[in-house]
Amino acid sequence: MRLSTLLNPKLIVCPVSSTEKNAALRELIQRLCGIMGQDIENDLMAAVPAREKFGAFTMGHGVAFPHARTERVGRVWVVLGTHPKGIEFSAGPDGAARVVVLFVIPKAHSATYLQTLAAFSSLFKNPNHVEEVATAGSAEEI
Repeated sequence: MRLSTLLNPKLIVCPVSSTEKNAALRELIQRLCGIMGQDIENDLMAAVPAREKFGAFTMGHGVAFPHARTERVGRVWVVLGTHPKGIEFSAGPDGAARVVVLFVIPKAHSATYLQTLAAFSSLFKNPNHVEEVATAGSAEEI
């Protein structure tokens, strides 16, 4: 799977303006809603924290993978945000995410989502890749 085929430069926020989790998520969700042409911001702002109750989104190494499942979308959407200093996603030494990959998934697309998550996880296991993406100057550079 080529991640570049999943990343629309218009869905890359580089950098996210806030270091606070909810404000950063809202910024990513607003970008997605603008591109989709659908106002589902409130639904997604409720769905993301509801999903987080099942487990933290942070992977460590400065990466977080928030996600929401909803029937309001027909395909998997990926929004990537960066912040060079990190967004506080959870307490602890690995709680700050310099790279945030938001997934919005239809409930029926679990296999596609899992393949996509695995590909991003594999990429960001390498700290050099996290650093390159977190410090990129533009969506096109990412």
